[in-house]
This record gives sequence, structure tokens and C-alpha cells, in this order.
Amino acid sequence: SIKIERGFLGFALLMAGTVACGPGFLGPSPAQTLPPTPPRSTATLVASPSATPDGYEPNDELDDAYGPLLPDEIFEATIHQAEDRDFFWFSVEAGSRVVLELSDIPAGVDYDLRLFDPVLQEIASSTGTEASESIAYDVAADGRLVIEVEPFQGFDPQRRYRLRLTLIAGSVPSGETLLENFEANANGWFEGTRGGARVFLVEGALHIDKTHRESFDNFVSSLMRGQQFGDFDLSVQGTQVEGSDDNEIAVVFGASDEDNLWEFAYSGDGFVGLFRKLGKERWRALDNFTANDAVRQGAATNTVRLVVQAGSLRGYLNGQLVLETILEDYAGGFIGLGCGTFEAPKVHCAFDELKITPL
Repeated sequence: SIKIERGFLGFALLMAGTVACGPGFLGPSPAQTLPPTPPRSTATLVASPSATPDGYEPNDELDDAYGPLLPDEIFEATIHQAEDRDFFWFSVEAGSRVVLELSDIPAGVDYDLRLFDPVLQEIASSTGTEASESIAYDVAADGRLVIEVEPFQGFDPQRRYRLRLTLIAGSVPSGETLLENFEANANGWFEGTRGGARVFLVEGALHIDKTHRESFDNFVSSLMRGQQFGDFDLSVQGTQVEGSDDNEIAVVFGASDEDNLWEFAYSGDGFVGLFRKLGKERWRALDNFTANDAVRQGAATNTVRLVVQAGSLRGYLNGQLVLETILEDYAGGFIGLGCGTFEAPKVHCAFDELKITPL
């Protein structure tokens, strides 16, 4: 059976892309190395009325890659003929997560996105058929990576695509487990008042006491801002202290802020679901609330385990697998805990014994 819809105001569509990631950097090759760093172009892109190259040309070959690209800037360019390929390069440090987003692909054409390592071997690609492509890749060694935008079918010399590079640094080293006892706020958890909720740490637990408000998104989360995670294995105990059973008690992950995140949730009346928040009060149900016997209902404690790895999620409750799915365009981010209520008067939940192991 399906739980009644979440208490939010609207849904947002997710632009889809297909992601395939390689196993990491390969060993150095004496036969192939990147050329010396070329001078960075100062050309400015302007709208072009004809099939003329954009301001990043010539960059049709791996050896002619334009760069360095800077994180969080948007680069606009065109594919101006069938043989055109656009190559870009950037520098990256070991332990970072690379996120590439190719968007605004012109209607009626299909462009693909590829990533190459320092010895010019392909390590990741996104080859969908939608108006966007994306890649998320965890870097194992310092170096220069190369991006390729390739026309798979058709091209448009007048309409520009958009390319954005994001680098997520500061992840916990692989295999080093974080144990959070909530005795002191050493990991940057939000504490205070937000959205009709009190968020506080007391007696070794993180508490969220949320009052129901009509016509509002009634979910509130506290993010652990001390560090970010890509793939991980997480476990935590969530307790419904008091309040309505028509609620959601959740682990959030892949968050850039409180309005952009993924949410794995269970409810006090026995449902499990997976959601994505794509802006203020804009949610998408990826796996809507469905009844599951693994949930301990009412004022009870449930043990949640999430394993996020290689673009997939496995969710467990009290040792039982309750949800398994693919996470399209998941790119890592902050982890947090949250809860909300779908009816008056409120819900009060608490979390403790949080353990996160980066994978």
C-alpha cells in the first residue's frame, strides 16, 4: 500500500543522464603524456549567427585541450560542425570528487560527456539521450584531467551548451570510520530554531522537535557541516520520542544545503521511502512511501543502515533490506538527520550512535 502524499507543495523533474565510472587512475604510461600547459585564452564568448568556432577553439584534439577550467564557473560553447570535438582540462588533488554537468544541450541533437586521466585514458563517461549529461568521479591521485564534449548525433552551431565543473574536497579518507556520539558538537551540526522546529544536542543525542504547520513543508534537517562524503556505509539509531505516528524520520545525504539533498525516510506508522529535494519546498518522490513490516512503529527505536556505492543505494531497517535503487546523478555532499510530521500537533525524534565509513 502507498502512504498518502508527503506534506510538500510541489514536485520538480530531474534532468537525467547516464553515468559510467572507471575504477580510478591507471599507472603512468611512457607513450602518452599531456603537453605543456598552454596559455589560458582571454576570449569572451558571444552569440554567433553563423557556423564559426567559439572562443575556446582550437580545442578539437586531446593535445589542444583548453584550460585550466576553474571550479564553479559556467563555460558556454558550441559544436559548430560534425567533426568538432571540445576538449578542456583542469587540475585536481587526490581525495577530491569531480562533478561535471553538461546542460542546455540544443534540442534535436545528442552530445556525450567523457573524462580522461593524466595519461589520456578514459575513466568515466555520460552518454544519455536527454538535454543534460553528468559525471561524478572520485580522484585517486593528483594530476590534470581532460574533459571531452562529443557530438554523438547532430550538432548546432548557433546554440550553446553549458559546462560546469565542481570539485568537492575534504572527504574523509577511504576506510576511516567516523563515530559520532553527539556529546559535543565537534562536526558542525546545525543547532537552533528552523521551520517550526527546535534542533538541539543533549545527553548524547541529536533531537529535532518539530511542530506541524499547515501549508508548509514540514520536514527539517540538521546537516553535519564538518565534512562531505561520496560513497559511504552509514548506520544510526532513530527514535520517535513523542508525537504523531504520521511522520518521517530520515537520513539525508548528498546535500549541498538544506534545500538540495537526498532523503531516506521511514515513518512511525510503518512506511519507507526515498525522496530528493531540489529547491525550497520542491521535492521529487524517487520511491514513494510504501508499507514495510521491518519498521518498528510508534514511539520506538529503529536502526537505519545506508550503503551508497557506485551510484546505487541499499537501505536497511533493523537488519532487513527495505529499499534498493540507482541514484541518478548523485555527486556526494553533506550527510544529515531530519524528521517531519504530516499532521498536528508535532513530532519529536532523536538520533544517536551514528557511524559513517567512507567507501
